[in-house]
Amino acid sequence: MEIVPGTLEDVPAVARMVSRAEPDRVLTPAAMLHFVGSVPERAQRHLWKAVDDDTLVAWAACGLNWESETEGDAYVNVFVGLEHRGRGIGSTLWPLVEEHLAAIGAKRVSAIGPDEPASHAFANTRGFHESFRLRISRLDLAELPEPPPLPDGVELRPFSAYADDPRPIWEIEDEASRDIPLDQPLGEVPYEDWLERYWAFPMVDLQASLVLLVDGEPASFTLVASDPETRRCDSGMTGTRRRFRGRGYAELVKRHALARAHAGGIESAFTMNDESNAPMLKVNDRLGYRVSSARVTFSRP
Repeated sequence: MEIVPGTLEDVPAVARMVSRAEPDRVLTPAAMLHFVGSVPERAQRHLWKAVDDDTLVAWAACGLNWESETEGDAYVNVFVGLEHRGRGIGSTLWPLVEEHLAAIGAKRVSAIGPDEPASHAFANTRGFHESFRLRISRLDLAELPEPPPLPDGVELRPFSAYADDPRPIWEIEDEASRDIPLDQPLGEVPYEDWLERYWAFPMVDLQASLVLLVDGEPASFTLVASDPETRRCDSGMTGTRRRFRGRGYAELVKRHALARAHAGGIESAFTMNDESNAPMLKVNDRLGYRVSSARVTFSRP
């Protein structure tokens, strides 16, 4: 086995490896390539790959969390292919990760892994503790009830209507994302960075993703990331501006977005929420989502 620096050319193979191991993760090779490739240089991110007989068997990445509001927050990901676990590959990669974290001045680091004994053991041995528990839920869109009519003064517009100027969507997300429970709370993502990383994300379904307006003012939105090939979507970020909360807009916009996704040929939807995010979990429960699996955020100084 050989460990060498990873490159963007490796990412599609990594995406296929991840998809085999995590069947409830809606991910295309193009989407992962975009997400890995759009990390700004200030993150000082580094990539490694483990290769055995010219076969990719593991992947690791770490860098500063450039979206965090706290200086020195960092992230790490170590992923070993299903067929190659139990050989100590992750343990071989880890010293390289630690060395890079020290070199870039990381003060606090987080990682996400499946809620499985092996993940907990690997993390705990290296000083991590469980900080957040994440619920992965699945919805069969054929079971989604017909969405309700819109109240007076409420309008829905697809993301495609904002193709020339998506700033209103960024403004809602910028406000709403700061209230997401995270061990590394988000700061402001500059508009230009958001355009490159999120608006240009290749899985964004511009017809199913919706903005809800109240008396003409953008108040809420929901993002649908679709994979037409597998007929699945990730019901991603749903957010409402603070002064419009408590009126049921998040559930309303999400119901209509999922109905649009289903009309466009998508059969199932997945979503991930922190277990402490009670308002969004209640929305998803009412929509009919059912728990599919769980992941854990591990953190350490």
